[in-house]
Amino acid sequence: MIRQILAMTWKDLKIFFKDRGGMILIFLQPFMFIVVMSYALSGLFTPGEEEIQILAVNQDRGGRAAIILEQMDGLSAFRVETTWEGQPLSRQKAEDLIVEGERDLALVFPPDFSEALEQDSATAGHSAIQIQVIVDPATSDRLVQPVLGTLQSFIASGPVVSFERVTPAEMPVTEYPDTFQQNVPGYTIYGIFWIVSLLAGSVLQEKQNGTFRRLLAAPLSRTAMLAGKMLPYYLINLLQLTIMLGASSLLFGMSLGNSPLGLIAVSLAAAASATGLGVLVAALARTEAQVGGMTVMLLLTLSALGGCFVPRFAMPEWLQTLGLVTPHAWALDAYQDLLVRGYGLAEVLPRVGVLLAFAALFFGIGVWRFRFR
Repeated sequence: MIRQILAMTWKDLKIFFKDRGGMILIFLQPFMFIVVMSYALSGLFTPGEEEIQILAVNQDRGGRAAIILEQMDGLSAFRVETTWEGQPLSRQKAEDLIVEGERDLALVFPPDFSEALEQDSATAGHSAIQIQVIVDPATSDRLVQPVLGTLQSFIASGPVVSFERVTPAEMPVTEYPDTFQQNVPGYTIYGIFWIVSLLAGSVLQEKQNGTFRRLLAAPLSRTAMLAGKMLPYYLINLLQLTIMLGASSLLFGMSLGNSPLGLIAVSLAAAASATGLGVLVAALARTEAQVGGMTVMLLLTLSALGGCFVPRFAMPEWLQTLGLVTPHAWALDAYQDLLVRGYGLAEVLPRVGVLLAFAALFFGIGVWRFRFR
């Protein structure tokens, strides 16, 4: 049985690499998308239509910080939260909420904030107020910069205000991510799921050529046969991931995080979910038009919901929750945990487990629904 699976794998790999144009396009298309979109979005930080949720830790002994926070909360673009579950926010609680993914940023006003603002102008020019901004490093500047700009505008006069951008203590990030670390994971995940089209198209061609009908006489189960079809495209997907991440690291100096094992585990699981979806589409589609239509519909919808095109923090909360039904969201969060947040293997294992569950579900339904003709 193993020999038969390997023989089918070798056959499909030779067919794939023989088509040089198709081979180049499958690697070039997502990579070019990464380059163009990363540069196009590198300076974009305009706020969206959704409210930006801001945690505020008010340690100010006076009342000026409270007034500014009330003014910010009065704007339609922001929702300021100074309490959580009925209790005033502490710095530790704010950090915990960011680590848990409940919120993206928090402002920490120092105890002497009001006192510094009330200094006379002569003294004010020589002093500075430092407001700490605790941010999930995976949060784009599109969210952070409008908050800081608005806050600065409410402190129009007086001492110089500086913002110290920090990460929660539990996120071992030494520096903030660049535009490539923000965008490469999303576009890479979008790219690897296009393997669905190749896999489903190959299965359909085998059906049309009568190959599967001839296999009915062989001592080969449906599961083994589909595993043999899935394996070469799984290997191609891993190669694609290696090229996308490796090229981004070499050409753009993008850090690949601190955990090679974590990166390998997430990549293996993400590739499995992509090829598993390919088996499912192959089982359901009956014609070339169905393969093409189903692939485009699924991949664009799942990629959009999963946050590959637009960060999920910019979506309404109900849409962020809906995105969790896609493997894309889990893969993207796992890559951001590694590349952006500085996490290791242990932290991403739950997401790896979810991705493998998606792969098993897709493959299982595919085997159940598959027909040899």
